[in-house]
This record gives sequence, structure tokens and C-alpha cells, in this order.
Amino acid sequence: MMKKTFALAAGALLAANTTGCAMFGGSIEGIWLFSLAANTETTECDENVDHNHEDAEAREETDDSDWEYVDEQDLSDALVVGQIVLSDKKSGVLFLGGAAYPGAKQDGGGWKFSWEGVTDSKYEETFDGADYEYSYEAAVSSTQSIVMNVDGKIAGGSVSSDYSSSEEWKEVDEWDDVDCPSCGFQVPFGTWLDVEEDGGPGGKSVTVPAYNSVDEECDGGECELTVETTCPSVTQQHTATWLGYSDEGAYDGIDQGGQAYGAN
Repeated sequence: MMKKTFALAAGALLAANTTGCAMFGGSIEGIWLFSLAANTETTECDENVDHNHEDAEAREETDDSDWEYVDEQDLSDALVVGQIVLSDKKSGVLFLGGAAYPGAKQDGGGWKFSWEGVTDSKYEETFDGADYEYSYEAAVSSTQSIVMNVDGKIAGGSVSSDYSSSEEWKEVDEWDDVDCPSCGFQVPFGTWLDVEEDGGPGGKSVTVPAYNSVDEECDGGECELTVETTCPSVTQQHTATWLGYSDEGAYDGIDQGGQAYGAN
């Protein structure tokens, strides 16, 4: 299992999960001022790599350097104005940071506002004269959510974000490089895998990043590489202050709220 670092800045967390007592006649509708605590910690994401390259091995992580690096930040809170609009007593929408988050009242009297963005994509190349084919597919998912525990005009809670992705590369193992000399070498085996090759000093073998050449390297006639990435939830703490109900003109900014297509 390989790992990579996933960091999420405070301003990127724009979702809300509200729990606790309802207020002002049972409604949380109105304008809120959110104070978001900065989260500068990095999180290790898990990477699962699967492939059919016959000679490749997972790259060993080594740290032979004498250098040591320290990079620290101490940031003040961020302020974001949010607006909750209810469609009925048990559902509504939170507008926050230029985005819209649908929500519903939860068991126990709390509320949860969240949004999952999903992007599925596919890219293909073919060169018939050289019997060459290549494809890349990706599925990316990101979810944002805020937790509010309401007590009068003050609320506290957390803001969280989750991320996962799956990528798959496929490329024919052998093709006619005379008719298509620019074909091949598109599966990024070398990002995660190494192979041993002859040609080192004194006739010894050397370790180089893995690749797919015009020769046979993969099992089954097609080279395949799949990388699945899962990152643990990144969380910030927040406090929120209720500023009041909306007067005429207070909804002027709502037309800027929404959700873009796909993961963002």
C-alpha cells in the first residue's frame, strides 16, 4: 500500500451539518456568520496500485537525505457569511461561500447540509494502421459537510471534506512502431513501479522506472494500471453567530450560490 499527502485549506471547506436545538419558533432560517478555524495539518491518503506489468515491482520508499525540513503556519480564523433558506420544517438549503448545500433535519433535532460532487471521465486513442489503442478512465468523488450545534444565537461544530478517486490506464502491449513511431509509452507505470535492466556499471543491472515499450512487457496482450486513492476526512472546527432574518434585499447574493458540475 502506497501513500501520498492530501492537504485541505480552510477556505475550501464550505459545507454544513447543523445539529442541536431549533431556535426562534423552531426555525434556523436566516443569516449566519461562520468563523472557521484553520486546519494546516496534512493527511496521508492511501493509494492502492494494481498492474499487470510482468517485470515491475513497487518502488521502495527510501529517505537517505541528511536534510530535514520544518514548515509550520499559524493562521487566524476565516469569516464566511452563510444563509439558510427553508422549504419546509424539515428541509432547506445552506448558501455558503458561493455554493449551495441541500439539507434535511436529522433525528434528534439537528440539521445536515452537504454535497457530493462526482466526475466520471474517459479518454481514448486509436491508430488503426499500427494496431494501437490507449484509454484512460477516472472517477473522482468529493463530499463537503458542516456540523452546527445551535444554542440560542450561537452555534458550534465542524466542517469536513472527504475525497476519493479511481484511475485506470490501458494500452496495447505491442504495436507497429514503423507505421506509428509516436505511439506508446502512455501508461504511467514509472510513477509507482520500477524494473531491473542490464547496462549498469561493470555489467550489473540498474533500477529504472517501469514503462511499456513496443516489446512485450505485460500479461494478456494489454498493459493495465489501476490506482485507487482514498483520503481520510479533513475537519475544521467552527463557531457561527445568527445575525437575523433576511429583510428585503438580503437575498441579493443567493443567485451566486450553486454547485458546479462534477467534483470540485
